[in-house]
Amino acid sequence: MNAKIKLLLELAARAIGLDIQWDATANGFIKLDETGIDVSSWNPWDDDGDAFRLLASSKLSLDFNKVRQEFVCADFRCGNPIVFNEHVGTGYNAAARHVVVQAVAQKGEVMK
Repeated sequence: MNAKIKLLLELAARAIGLDIQWDATANGFIKLDETGIDVSSWNPWDDDGDAFRLLASSKLSLDFNKVRQEFVCADFRCGNPIVFNEHVGTGYNAAARHVVVQAVAQKGEVMK
């Protein structure tokens, strides 16, 4: 996992209040329960289920623009709307996951 994606995942986790920890052996993140015990791996960049749970927890909206062939993830409830687009050149599922992570990470960046 490259440093940019790792940072995006850290920021996204912060945005939804998820406690994660880097596992160098597995080269990925693990979710921790309230006692600090690892309960499962977490990678919404590559995992559809993790990305869906991230989207639901963030309360952002996800839409598909048929004409432009891209996913749009946005939050228009705040004064400064968060909007990210991702073209489906990487595949529909990957594009949806990536745009969700980027948009939620932006919320996490604001929380720093």
